[in-house]
Amino acid sequence: MADFAAFLRRLDPAWTYAVDDISESDLSNHEGDAEHYQVAPYNYCACRRLFFTSHGKLGLGPAAMAEGDTTCILFGSQTPFVLRHENNHCILIGACYIADIMKGEAITEWQSGSTTIVEKVFELW
Repeated sequence: MADFAAFLRRLDPAWTYAVDDISESDLSNHEGDAEHYQVAPYNYCACRRLFFTSHGKLGLGPAAMAEGDTTCILFGSQTPFVLRHENNHCILIGACYIADIMKGEAITEWQSGSTTIVEKVFELW
């Protein structure tokens, strides 16, 4: 948060009202490094693509993903994945981030009998 606050201050000093809303505990008595924050989006988003699931959840996935790909949680994994269906198998495109399902929420929803989350068995190539 301190790096973000420093970035906002450097971007436009008039935005100090936004920085003032960041609590002192969030800043951890650290002045912050605007350069560190400025390179963070590149480090986390390079070769990635923003997307929305068919249920309206925002995600960040591999640049190679395409419309029609499927997002899933492979049992035993900590991260959702993007799969592409081809013939009778699936190709693993890569890991992704999807808002609101990164901490087990999808498994909890599936266990409660949700109709939006479907258990499926498939072969990965």
